[in-house]
Formats: sequence, C-alpha cells, structure tokens
Amino acid sequence: MQIKRALVFIILAISFTLVSSVSAQTLRFDPDPYFPVDEQFTLPLLLEAGGLDVKGVECIITFDSALVSLESITPGPWYSESGQEFFFWDYTEPGTSVLHFASAMLDGTNNTDGAIALCHFSFVGFGSCDLVFTEANVRDANNEPLSFALDNGLIVLDQAINTEPVQFSTLKAIYR
Repeated sequence: MQIKRALVFIILAISFTLVSSVSAQTLRFDPDPYFPVDEQFTLPLLLEAGGLDVKGVECIITFDSALVSLESITPGPWYSESGQEFFFWDYTEPGTSVLHFASAMLDGTNNTDGAIALCHFSFVGFGSCDLVFTEANVRDANNEPLSFALDNGLIVLDQAINTEPVQFSTLKAIYR
C-alpha cells in the first residue's frame, strides 16, 4: 500500500513538473492592461522563454484601428541587446488593424526573457482596444515549432486622460 501511494505521488509530481514547464513559455504585452497617457505610446511585446532556446518568432495580432493606429514595430532589447546578428521584418500594412512581424537570430539562439518587439501606437479614439493573437510561431534552433501560451493584451483609452499640454495654473483652478 505504501509503495502504491509513493508511486502515485511520484507520478503526480512528474506530471506537475511537465505541465508547469510547458506553461512557463508565454508571449504577452506588458503592462496589461495598458493605460496610455500620451498621444503616442510604445507597448512592449514580451517573450518569456522559460529557459528554452528560441531562434525566431512570427506574430500576427489584431487590434481596433478605430481606437489606435500602429505607427511602426521595432526590434525589442531581446534582439537588439543580445549581441547577436538578427533579422526583424515588419509586414504590417499601413492603415490596417493587423500587426504582423517576423524575426530571427541569425547566428544562434536566445533563452532569456525580454521584449522581442516594441509596438509604437498613436491614440485615435476612446474605449478599450483588445490586442488579440491570431497567429504566433516560435521556433527553436532547428526551425521546429515551440509551444508558447499567448496572453492577449488590452489598451484602455480613457477620456479622462488629457493628451494636451496644460499650464499648472489651469490644473490648480480645477481643484479650487
């Protein structure tokens, strides 16, 4: 009886370890939700590698173009500060509601966590703008797919956030 309990405990521990190691790899926006205070703002897309060697990433993400406009996507520090040669291509069509980029390390892999892309947006309207992954491909050194969780993002554009410069005396008068 004791051997059966010990065996069940060992099997459960191994299963938990395997499940938790798979779910440690994530693509997500940071912070989430994001409350921009300026008319133009940058939102990092983070890769949490969980120790896996990552060679490349391609993402397609939709957003509401009536609320935000994507100005550009640039490589994040995960690439630019890695010390390695890399490829980064922004496939996004201007004026659309789809963010699309592909990227890869050219002379190795990276197994650290960090911002893989910086998404540069402009304020267009007010409301809640979902950032939804429609496709994400993360690849290893052999160009084989890796399993990553996708954590959609949210940008909250509130009318209470004033994007125009104001003099201090004007603000002071509001609170009198």
